[in-house]
Amino acid sequence: MKNLTFLIITIVFFACNNPHSVYTDAVFTDGIEGPYLDEENRLYVVNMYKNGTIGMVHNNNYKVIYSLPDSGIGNSIQFWNDTTFIVADYVQHIIWKLNTKNYTWEKWIVNDSMNQPNDLTVHPKGWGYASDPNWAKQTGNIWRFNSNGTMDLLLKNQGTTNGICTSLDGKYLWFNESVQRNIWRYEIDKNGDIFNGKIIHTFPNAGLDGMKSLPNGNVLIARYDAGEVVELTSNGKIVKKYTLKGQKPTNITIDKNFEFMYVTLQDTKWVEKLKL
Repeated sequence: MKNLTFLIITIVFFACNNPHSVYTDAVFTDGIEGPYLDEENRLYVVNMYKNGTIGMVHNNNYKVIYSLPDSGIGNSIQFWNDTTFIVADYVQHIIWKLNTKNYTWEKWIVNDSMNQPNDLTVHPKGWGYASDPNWAKQTGNIWRFNSNGTMDLLLKNQGTTNGICTSLDGKYLWFNESVQRNIWRYEIDKNGDIFNGKIIHTFPNAGLDGMKSLPNGNVLIARYDAGEVVELTSNGKIVKKYTLKGQKPTNITIDKNFEFMYVTLQDTKWVEKLKL
């Protein structure tokens, strides 16, 4: 009886402290993306219930906070400052701003010369970068967007640019080419221009999607069709793999204490939570 009691207590303990769980219901479309977790643990994800929406998950409650007008569909979400986040609308070639205090929206950047704004990252000094893939031609560009609402084309005729992030110290820009399966690392100068780019890793199979930087200087990469998130050093060495319950991760966000990551999954249409 004592051994059985110990076994039951052990099972309950590990169930309550499971470092990997399905965090949301499967209430998203196959366009599930974003995601972003704010300091109050509110998780923002695009395409809740139907395409074109911005959804919020908090304390097991699900709420659509906005629907993009004119058949727009969101992709990446990033916070611009403490009260504003931005959303890439790949259908309308728009980057939107949303005020999280009163849920007012602004059509901030419109750029019809882009294939699409796909994934976004914000630099600590107040500008950002956007990936811009052309899926049909398997090519892509990298843009810088500025606080005044303008954009500058930094790279063109790359591979299929997709996931993108800046290092937390602002020194590096990372992005991947999904079809070619390359991971690029560029240095960033004081004006936000990038230089000294090189491929630091090429994966042998599957695809690549969202990326997120870590305090140790490494980067997390969603491996679409591989069912995993990989941690890569700045020199391109794989140091850890996180196995997912789904097979098609699209993007990643991390809590403010860097204890957990939240991963959007296209095939299961839910978000998974994993301990870092």
